[in-house]
Amino acid sequence: MREAIGKHLEAIASEEWPAMAEKRMNLRSFPPHLEEATGAILSFAPVGANQQLVQNRALIAVEDAVEFRRNRVSVSRAEIAPVQWTVIVILSGMILVTIAAIHINARLAMAVAMFVFSTAVAMSLVLLMVYDHPFGLGGFTLPSTAYREAMPE
Repeated sequence: MREAIGKHLEAIASEEWPAMAEKRMNLRSFPPHLEEATGAILSFAPVGANQQLVQNRALIAVEDAVEFRRNRVSVSRAEIAPVQWTVIVILSGMILVTIAAIHINARLAMAVAMFVFSTAVAMSLVLLMVYDHPFGLGGFTLPSTAYREAMPE
């Protein structure tokens, strides 16, 4: 079972991650290494209540892994439409113009307000860019390092 889990983690990092970046992952296929692990778990005949509990928890963990995969695939398909980006940028510009118009006679207040708002907009845009194509190539992406670190030795 450990070998199947290790193979699954390696497949996530080396096969699924690039496939999610290229938007060619589907939810129809069951991960073959998790199928192996499920088969190994179900082939074990528990003798006592403790072994039955461990078997049930192992099956729940495999089901959780499948659910996490579904979540990764659906997140990999998420994107912000160009119209939404345009609206965000135009609204930000309009708010900056409004701040400047309100504080036209108080230059220091205008500078501080515009700096604070511009910083907030910049931070929001960075977060949106990360969640726009989290597995995509280029720009801000999520690395698969956590899966590589979790692999059993």
